[in-house]
Amino acid sequence: MRLSEQTKGELSILFCQVCLGLRFVSVKAISGIYAPSFITGARFLMGGLVLFAVMCRKIRWSAVTLRRGFIMGCMLGVAMWLQTCGLQFSSASKSAYISSASVVLVPLLNCLLFRVKPGFWQGAAALICFTGVVVMTVHFPFYIEWGDGILLMGAFMSASTSIYSSRSVRTPGTDSTGLSVVQMTTIGVLWLLPTAVTGSWPTCFEVKPVLLLLYSGLIGAGLCNTLAISAYRVTTVNRSSLIVSTQPVFATLFSILFLGERLSLRLLLGAAMVFGATLLTIFARKPALPAAGTGTKG
Repeated sequence: MRLSEQTKGELSILFCQVCLGLRFVSVKAISGIYAPSFITGARFLMGGLVLFAVMCRKIRWSAVTLRRGFIMGCMLGVAMWLQTCGLQFSSASKSAYISSASVVLVPLLNCLLFRVKPGFWQGAAALICFTGVVVMTVHFPFYIEWGDGILLMGAFMSASTSIYSSRSVRTPGTDSTGLSVVQMTTIGVLWLLPTAVTGSWPTCFEVKPVLLLLYSGLIGAGLCNTLAISAYRVTTVNRSSLIVSTQPVFATLFSILFLGERLSLRLLLGAAMVFGATLLTIFARKPALPAAGTGTKG
């Protein structure tokens, strides 16, 4: 049976979510070995080099692509650094679900920044997501663990990046692949610089941590972004977003298999609410728009 281009693209996106779910586990495993700035910089620099090597002939460079790609890199770099820092103190499964809350935050930030009012169902999704995050993170008496708070800040920054990225892709004179290359390269350079300044370079390179770092960079950031750029062009926003929402499910599965994590009732209930809110946000979108973006977040 011959698969259509849309089916192939959507299977590629699903494959990326499996890889990115495993990426949470790999970063969690090395978060206590390498500095967060080194992990963030190294894996995105590797990802940018892979994407450039594969797609360099198709990129149409321009000043606006370089400028907007640099800004996107600064924003996403902060989000990914916060996520990596949060992984030091939180489980991989919880980290994945809290990070996925960025999908629900996008319409709310659009409302605050650009007065684009969210629909009824998007508002309901935000309320469900907020409740789920509270269930997962808030302890009594009222406090949030340090790692969870960092992850929430990372989700907020990731949502802000998504808004700016979607507007950048539709700006005349920009190239989506070029934006991704500049974005990832910017993250790599900007976060390896503080690593050098603070002397946080690894002092020893054991085989397992190095392989996990290479996986998160070459596969999680490089291969997944390369596949996603082509795949998003043959499907719709709703269908691609629905597939992307499975990423924390795979992260949870792999964290159980490889890290031996145990899921509490609070985590299961909160994760179900966040996942449900993500689906509700996706289905509340207008389905006619083609998928647009600059790849995965790696």
